[in-house]
Amino acid sequence: LSPYSIQNLKAAAGVGESPYVNLVIQWEQPRQKGVIRYILRGNQLVEVYRNNNEVNITDQLERITRGAEWAMKNYPSTYFGFVGWNHGYGGVEIPWGNPLRFVTYSNQQNLMHRVSIPGLAHVSNTEHRGIMFDEEARAYMTTAELVQAAANMKNMLGRKVDFMGFDACYMSMADIWIPLAPYVEVGVGSSD
Repeated sequence: LSPYSIQNLKAAAGVGESPYVNLVIQWEQPRQKGVIRYILRGNQLVEVYRNNNEVNITDQLERITRGAEWAMKNYPSTYFGFVGWNHGYGGVEIPWGNPLRFVTYSNQQNLMHRVSIPGLAHVSNTEHRGIMFDEEARAYMTTAELVQAAANMKNMLGRKVDFMGFDACYMSMADIWIPLAPYVEVGVGSSD
């Protein structure tokens, strides 16, 4: 979905800067090494962090926890929210794609039972549900990891995360929000 990420970022920049909001974006771009973070300044996204050594992190939980910790430290605020973007499958089975192109990496060592995105097929394996799919790293965040990320953010803040949102499909179901409820005040997502 990388072409759409550019459109989303342009839309965010079009809103303009507010003295009351820090919009911090962690964007791990295709064919780019490392992690890049931006902040909205005026109508521009300005790069404020780049770490080319964060190349082989296939653990989405670690990526998100590091990003949240960095944002809280560098842009402290009264309220804190998190929005996850990309494909999302929540608590439903993966419903689309060409079954001939489906590839499961669960039998290969060090690939953490993850799925390749292009041409996903319907699968009954409950491990292949989640959000924020990374085709290059062949990784995504499962619901359990998402709940742990929210717990980590709550621990860092010393209180619940003020809001959690998902710009991804199938992420507003009871399967997602019930386990997140102890860690998040307000949730926003799509059930479709």
